[in-house]
Amino acid sequence: MNFHAYAAFFLVLVGLCLNWLVPATINQPDWGFALLLGALLAQWRYIWWVLPWACLHDLVLYWTLWPSIFVWLSLPLLLIWLDALAGAGLPQRMLLLLLAHGVLLGLGWSLPSLILTLLLSVWCWYGWIALGDHLHSRRQWQP
Repeated sequence: MNFHAYAAFFLVLVGLCLNWLVPATINQPDWGFALLLGALLAQWRYIWWVLPWACLHDLVLYWTLWPSIFVWLSLPLLLIWLDALAGAGLPQRMLLLLLAHGVLLGLGWSLPSLILTLLLSVWCWYGWIALGDHLHSRRQWQP
């Protein structure tokens, strides 16, 4: 296994622990969903490491794969199609980010929790991009 597989496992583990740690009476984001979605939006090629852990997250937290499996499977295809159509850009990613959060709306999450999940997804998305840039720059300069 490589770095991305371990990172995706760590993200879903941290996300599930945070979902269980915070009481349900407090508005909280879906931590695992936001972390994995941020990783997927940063690079669609992460789908092979994100998909199994996203399925585990949904089974453990919601006891079903029904609403979100279509999002996890179609999001990389939509990313590829939109990138080929209009080039890689922020508006396409934001549109897909909003579409992906429709699943949480269907699962009964409150509006404050959806907004928190959206903000955490954007933060994770840019964190993954920064991490990838850092790892790429280190590879270039090593002898």
